[in-house]
Amino acid sequence: MILASATVPDRPSNQLQLPIVGLVPVAAQSSVELNIEPNFKQTAEPVALNASNLKAAFALTEAASVQTPAVVAQADQETPNTLKISPGGPSKPVNSTIEAPVRSVPQLSPKPSQAPELPSSKTIAPPIVVPPETPPGTPPIGAPAAEARVLVSEVVVAGAGKRELEDEVYRVIKTRPGQITTRSQLQEDINAIFATGFFATVQAEPKDTNLGVRVTFQVGPNPVLKTVRVEGSAIIKQPDVDGIFQTQYGNTLNYRELQRGVQDLTKRYQDQGYVLAQVAELPKVGDDGVVTLQVSEGSIESMRIRYFDKDGKELLNKEGKPSGRTREFIVLREMETKPGGVFNRKTAERDLGRLAGTGLFEDVKLSLDPGQDPRKAIVNVNVVEKKGGSIAAGAGVSSASGLFGTISYQQQNLGGNNQKLGAEFQLGQRELLFDANFSDPWIAGDQFRTGYTINGFRRRSVSLIYDGGNDVRILNTGRTDADRVRIVRTGGGISFSRPLSKNVFERSPWSASLGLQYQRVTVQDGDGRIIDPNAPQVLRNATTGLLTPVAASGRD
Repeated sequence: MILASATVPDRPSNQLQLPIVGLVPVAAQSSVELNIEPNFKQTAEPVALNASNLKAAFALTEAASVQTPAVVAQADQETPNTLKISPGGPSKPVNSTIEAPVRSVPQLSPKPSQAPELPSSKTIAPPIVVPPETPPGTPPIGAPAAEARVLVSEVVVAGAGKRELEDEVYRVIKTRPGQITTRSQLQEDINAIFATGFFATVQAEPKDTNLGVRVTFQVGPNPVLKTVRVEGSAIIKQPDVDGIFQTQYGNTLNYRELQRGVQDLTKRYQDQGYVLAQVAELPKVGDDGVVTLQVSEGSIESMRIRYFDKDGKELLNKEGKPSGRTREFIVLREMETKPGGVFNRKTAERDLGRLAGTGLFEDVKLSLDPGQDPRKAIVNVNVVEKKGGSIAAGAGVSSASGLFGTISYQQQNLGGNNQKLGAEFQLGQRELLFDANFSDPWIAGDQFRTGYTINGFRRRSVSLIYDGGNDVRILNTGRTDADRVRIVRTGGGISFSRPLSKNVFERSPWSASLGLQYQRVTVQDGDGRIIDPNAPQVLRNATTGLLTPVAASGRD
């Protein structure tokens, strides 16, 4: 008996798995049943649909298993759906396994033994061993038996239900009435039927008739597709899913069409920037025609900040942890990408732009690692920090200040908090000037990105505009012995600002600011002496100075 069949097992088979060695003719009073179970090849992208989960497959790649029956049918007993090959010859019992006959071949050389002590140095020839003759007709060890070939009298398709499905089976199979077929050919036909995508189960049942072998392909079609549901999705909603699979609703489920729909769903995610989204598990097909897709959208398990030098070497402390000047929360607060959210490429690109805009880093990159949950990702923020501080000193001579010296200090990342500190001092023979400021662009813990700036200063400048009535005058600078009025401002202030945007990660065209500033203004001559504005003459350094009255036109 030769029975070729293919089913989709719900659990691993306990049948004896033997290599396929072809159909071996046996005695007239015996029969051998061959049960061929297909193994389905997973598709490569983006989500494989295989038989064990979808009850179908598009390709069968591994060899079939061979099952021997527990009970051998009697010679005169009629067994349905079987093909009996009864060659002439005496009846012999059937072994429980199918294997090529192998004869024991003796060794061609004797086993080595200890040589006895020889009384003389004569050379003794070894004994000649004649190997036994191999009986003619003995097949080589391990040589497969020839595959049986049978004549097909009729090909029948059963269980299709619809004419178009039945025609689809006839279209793809190669077994034809009046032609020779083999077990390999039947297996290829089973593969081809599964590859159409319309069927959940396929069996090829050959049966012996007076005219030859009748081959019946017993097929189990998929249910009519009613709807496709997506689980685990926070981005794509059900109306979007229905729009993708709408053309398949109401038709017999086809795994190829379903696969294309899954690819379109994945592309929808990709177009929106969710590059890690994919169908994580094989679709579940219900008998009621409902297909369930389990989607993994690429959730972020955690985020790590990694610091590198200019040569690409990671900076670690003695404990092996990342070591950098900038504190981690300063980096993370600039990023809209957060742990627990869904990774989006477009959002990540904007995050990199904001980090670069802080002026703290020479280079910023992102990398992804798999998380402990394979459906989630770890986002690595890899940064190369700039040198945040600078100090400078100088000296010089000028007609206004005489001999002077300056020192300045700048820190762009004070304490690793993205706070800026600047200070400059100038000490000369005639003046002492300074300008110091401190700013924090984002107060820690504030959700509206509120920043503030504090400054203190003492500055001196030459100005021609005053407010003080007609008594305020400047010297005629056309005279070589004349002098100019200096305005000295001493004071400080504080100001707050914040963008007017609901989302702090979006650039706002408007911002609000509020501040308070105090300054004390004095008028001095070139030697730093304070001038009394009520005096009849402003300066008396020049012996013959000509004074020109100037009316006030503004307030400084």
